[in-house]
Amino acid sequence: MSISVNTDTRSLLRYRKTDNIRLQLFCFPFAGSSATVFRPWVDKLPDGIEILAVQLPGRENRLREPCVHEMSKIVEGLEADIVESIEAPFAFFGHSLGSLIAYEVLQNFARSGRANAELLFASGGPAPHTCTGPTQPRKLTQEQILDDLRSISGAPSELLNDPEILALVLPMLQADFELYANYRYEERPPLECPIVTIRGAGDTYISYQSQTEWKNHTDRHFSFQVVPGKHLFMVDSSLALLSMITTHLAPILNKHSRRGLPAVHGV
Repeated sequence: MSISVNTDTRSLLRYRKTDNIRLQLFCFPFAGSSATVFRPWVDKLPDGIEILAVQLPGRENRLREPCVHEMSKIVEGLEADIVESIEAPFAFFGHSLGSLIAYEVLQNFARSGRANAELLFASGGPAPHTCTGPTQPRKLTQEQILDDLRSISGAPSELLNDPEILALVLPMLQADFELYANYRYEERPPLECPIVTIRGAGDTYISYQSQTEWKNHTDRHFSFQVVPGKHLFMVDSSLALLSMITTHLAPILNKHSRRGLPAVHGV
């Protein structure tokens, strides 16, 4: 089956296998990654799902744009493009830093009275209120960034010590890691959509307690799920993750099913 890729909106890469879309899944990547990390998902998820992968500035098709270090500017830059792209019921998925960006976008939606998400997958990230960034934003040193990267991904030292590679990726890494390090929660009402929090069984980067606290950010159903893998289980255990995502999306897909499309069953 052919896959359609739409890049009309610079901040969203759209992947679909059919024009009969029952649900749009907006996907927010983890720090240091890009929209194309979600490209393989379209092969594994039900046909009626369109993947809209968020592309932050300073990478891939936005490589010539300066990286952004402030959460408010990231959210402001994404909100209009996301709103204009909504053509069906939708859900959000965000991993690590991406879960906080997804949460902030949904809070902006709520303040503006926009359509609500069917579901938020908060994957591998701490609950917003557990993030206590400094009053004055701090600038991370190169060594702090690389130490964090090693602890998260186990990236080999020879790769991180290559000056050509560092020159290419360091601006993006610095922006993303400072977004996370400086994030400060502002108290707001809970979201009016269910939240599924997902944790890697071997994650030593994000605490178990900080992830269970996502329950305080919804006034709908809350579910806590564990999949195999460490902090980057989104990459290392993608089949287990996508199976779990399909299970949670199946009732939504079937609720919005259109004539001629089969029902989807959880796996």
